[in-house]
Amino acid sequence: NIKITSPGNGSGLSGSFTLSGTCEAGLSVTITGDIQASANTPCSATGTFAATLLVAPGFGSKKVTAAQIDLAGNSGSDTANYVVN
Repeated sequence: NIKITSPGNGSGLSGSFTLSGTCEAGLSVTITGDIQASANTPCSATGTFAATLLVAPGFGSKKVTAAQIDLAGNSGSDTANYVVN
């Protein structure tokens, strides 16, 4: 299962931030949402991921989703909501 662990849900963001979490080892993690560009990052052998991202322009609520698809085609995702002031 994939889980965003940092920044915590509801945190404030500005500019560049590092999104990290837990994931299924050996599979790619796709990150989408209110960021300037979608990203793909590997899940490490220890079951963690991290990617440095740029928050989308504008103030207010921002949503970021991390997702994986396993070899059997099963998908999982986790979404966190952030605030830009």
